Amino acid sequence: MGNELRRAAIVTGAATGIGAAVVRKLLETPGQRVVVVQHRQVLEPLLEGEDRVLRVVCDVADRASVEECFQRALEWSSGVDKLVTSAGVAERASAYEMSLEQWELPLKVHLNGTFNWCQVVGRHMRDGGGGAIVTIGSICANRGFPGLLSYGCAKAAIHELTRGLAVEWADDKIRVNTIAPGYVDTANLKSATTLQPNVSASLHALGRLGTPEELAEAICFLLSDAASFITGEVLYVDGGFSVMPRPRGT
Repeated sequence: MGNELRRAAIVTGAATGIGAAVVRKLLETPGQRVVVVQHRQVLEPLLEGEDRVLRVVCDVADRASVEECFQRALEWSSGVDKLVTSAGVAERASAYEMSLEQWELPLKVHLNGTFNWCQVVGRHMRDGGGGAIVTIGSICANRGFPGLLSYGCAKAAIHELTRGLAVEWADDKIRVNTIAPGYVDTANLKSATTLQPNVSASLHALGRLGTPEELAEAICFLLSDAASFITGEVLYVDGGFSVMPRPRGT
């Protein structure tokens, strides 16, 4: 197998939801290797028996953990040319009542975790001729959502982080984009909103929730050569949430 076929993609937060869907989509490409980054000591089964998958446990907010996992990825492959930073948490807390720990957790996991992986992999991409990075933003980045203040601040920062990296790293042939999902039908949705599914669906112009597979399609497009002239973009994959003046039916 040539070096090009041994190059790997790294996907953080790949145990479930959007991250897991991205892994499955990437593996549709013959020869593509994927490093599955999960934050659990006992890894959930994903594509058992697939020899093109390397599973690692990582605390994305801990720089030493990130560097250790990245070293394992390099030992397993000929290099890394794709990165998706999908790791995240979504816990609701009132701005009046939240503890300092509740405020800091989304910032550590989303913002610091994204920066940690982008910087570590970006340095490698710079020396290896370039690559593509997709971060995960949110519709919460530019709207106020009750109970999700820290989460929204972290996501807004990721949008700006993406734009800044895209400008700084363009000369090194590293493209950096983000997607901003609407409400996606995943296990984490229940912790992010108190709305019933039918109410959440009505907030989207298309009248339904998104699926992890739909988000994976957009992410893998941005990673691909088909998006070779796209960088610094915030792509809203939100079923029309961001353009809806009011819920459907009202």
